[in-house]
Amino acid sequence: MFETKIIEYKDYGKCLSITNGIVDLAVTIDIGPRIIRYGFVDGINIMLDDRSFLTPNTNEKFEKYYGKGKFYCGYGGHRLWISPEYYPEMYYPDNDPVEYQIVGNSVIFTPPVQVENSLQHRITVTLSENSTEVQVNHEVQNLSDRNKEFALWALTMAAKGGIEIIPMNTDNTHLLPNRKMVLWPYTNPQAKNIFLGKKYTTIEQPESGALKLGFDLKAGIAYYVLDDVVFTKKYYPNFPNGVYPDGGVSFETYSCTKFTELETLGEYKKVAPGETVTHAEKWSLCKKPCEVDYKDENSIDQFIEKL
Repeated sequence: MFETKIIEYKDYGKCLSITNGIVDLAVTIDIGPRIIRYGFVDGINIMLDDRSFLTPNTNEKFEKYYGKGKFYCGYGGHRLWISPEYYPEMYYPDNDPVEYQIVGNSVIFTPPVQVENSLQHRITVTLSENSTEVQVNHEVQNLSDRNKEFALWALTMAAKGGIEIIPMNTDNTHLLPNRKMVLWPYTNPQAKNIFLGKKYTTIEQPESGALKLGFDLKAGIAYYVLDDVVFTKKYYPNFPNGVYPDGGVSFETYSCTKFTELETLGEYKKVAPGETVTHAEKWSLCKKPCEVDYKDENSIDQFIEKL
């Protein structure tokens, strides 16, 4: 039962609701796009959908690049960016209506061309007919007349109050290292809300401040546990020997007092004029199968096995 309809969602204006009777999503079409809701029907929303503290970002430099009165707002939910991060180009003011096209069980969301950046973004959402699975395909086309270098960057702003589980690389590389971890300057690795284990890293939201870490996750999977629901985010690091941004990591996470962000990246590469690059994720939801000690790797093992 694949159904779509236009709804008014909170203070986000018009959104396209997509459901199969098991889960439902809402995607903004007055702005964005943002996947602003994903959850079991009548259940909690995994996505951050509180924009009260996400104030518009603008200044003289921003307006000089994009135009008078233009601003960027995070809005929440899931969005598509490119990496590495730089300002103001990255912070495109995506505050205009979004076109969409329904094709079978898929919906293609196409925002206006980023004229100043010569880029066309596109997100395709494909909902399974009889499960919680959602395929999210991200595309960016280079519309300029010169090569550009970037990686696709898919960022999910998850609702406050959950705990993140990130499986580490466990391959035996003998005398060589088997994983990369990068830290941003404001991150304290000894903070009590971060657990760094041999097989897993877990992160609870900090009581103050913020943190950001990156990892080269060869398995391409992370989990976010919110109340009694487990959100699984898979991606496809198809280029394990390829080049990735930010020191060579394909997964990054940012957490502050208001939300946790699960971020996946495609390969950092040269994109020719007219070329389109893609990056795919697969999402799913399930009910929490058992209690778990997030700082005990045996307990986490059992939890993951039951998923």
